[in-house]
Amino acid sequence: MLICLLFFFSIFSINVHAAGFSFSASPVQPENENSSYFNLKSQPDQTHQLKVKLTNSGDSKMTVHAKANTALTNDGMDVNYASNDVTKFDSSMRYPLSKLTTDGDKHDISVPAKSDVTTTFNIKAPASDFNGTVLGSLTFTSDPESSGNKGNVKINNAYSYVIPVVIHQGSKAKPRLNAIKADGKVINGINTFYMHFQNNQPVLMTGVEADNAVYTADGYSNRDKPLYSNKKKNGSIAPNTSFNMLLPTNKSFKSGDYVFVSKVYWGDHFWKYVKHFHMSISKAYEDNKNATNANNNDIWMWIMGIIIAILVLIIVVISIIYFHNKKRK
Repeated sequence: MLICLLFFFSIFSINVHAAGFSFSASPVQPENENSSYFNLKSQPDQTHQLKVKLTNSGDSKMTVHAKANTALTNDGMDVNYASNDVTKFDSSMRYPLSKLTTDGDKHDISVPAKSDVTTTFNIKAPASDFNGTVLGSLTFTSDPESSGNKGNVKINNAYSYVIPVVIHQGSKAKPRLNAIKADGKVINGINTFYMHFQNNQPVLMTGVEADNAVYTADGYSNRDKPLYSNKKKNGSIAPNTSFNMLLPTNKSFKSGDYVFVSKVYWGDHFWKYVKHFHMSISKAYEDNKNATNANNNDIWMWIMGIIIAILVLIIVVISIIYFHNKKRK
């Protein structure tokens, strides 16, 4: 069993508990700066040396795996700085941080026992036509260390430090948040409605709030109460990323026409998005089969209703043909 403990040095708050750990990582900053992350104001094509001190307080040598990552936005609207192997980014992203390293985005560093080692990532800033923010992180993960056995399972602990990297260049870009589509799917065993968004500008958005609601199409037209609703507070959106705004139902899907409405607030900005979508009988049935706490009774009622309607139609058509032929005779 591998237990990974991730320590996120948040841009806005720091919560680190490293007591008892034999490994730590901390950014090396200029003398006049004391920050837990790299916040860079850059000129075009400027190269930045990002130095990080790795400390091994244990009694044996360890290998630390370092990696440069591009920040993503999780479903649910939170920035994810953790290590990732994403190679295909949003179509609007011109400069992923992981592609700006001049000496590769992965390093393995050997750190002797009771020692410190400083490692460096060289980051080359975007070209002169870029205005906005590049967001990512440097992650440092130790090899797993055995911490004993629990029953018949051997427990290994690996520790990972995440240090955010923010590059500001040129003038601030104007935010533009696009709603692409809405639909439903099963997420972690729960039937969930979602609206897919794209932040196609190099803008980091923090402190974002959203009011989400799903209606039946008729209910929306009649201004009825929504079927489902929720609120998201203190969300964050990474530059040039796509994500899903989630509205879990914990109930069975029903086929029909729906409307997803999302109101997004950020500072002085306000956007309202309305997306109409249809859920077919077959999709609702398949999702309900895969979801926990869902059943297909409603779907079967719809299917039986359709079958009965078809049978009635067939009987009517046959009767008309029969009596028409009989009349001709």
